[in-house]
Amino acid sequence: MFSIQCPCGHTDDTDLFSQTPSGQPLPRYEYQCPKCYRAWRVVPKGEGWTTEQGQFIPPERACVRILPRI
Repeated sequence: MFSIQCPCGHTDDTDLFSQTPSGQPLPRYEYQCPKCYRAWRVVPKGEGWTTEQGQFIPPERACVRILPRI
């Protein structure tokens, strides 16, 4: 499995960061720390592009802080 580290220092499995404290699943690309309840969304930064060989390069990603869910 994969793990995520919150800015508060808590590290845990991705599945635990993908649900609210009440156990409800979060929307795709949204995460919430099960310890401090800090929440964020991963959003694309700009647009992807295609190389001359036809390979698609996805855009960079950024984390944007959002309101936590209960």
